Amino acid sequence: MHNAIKAIALYQEKLQGEKLIEGPCAEAADLRGIKNLMLDFFDDPPFVRDLFDFALELELCFAKAQVEAAPS
Repeated sequence: MHNAIKAIALYQEKLQGEKLIEGPCAEAADLRGIKNLMLDFFDDPPFVRDLFDFALELELCFAKAQVEAAPS
């Protein structure tokens, strides 16, 4: 937990007022590992944007499937 808190603090420091989108960020961290994702922010920002687009699409499909599966 300590490392996750430190990573979030660093992320917020580097964003300087931008908003954190937890859903895609959390999914991207699950896919890449939090350490790799934090390095990706600096080493390959276009990759992170693509990864977040992918993660967001994945989460939207998952949310839609959950809503469709719920009883009316």
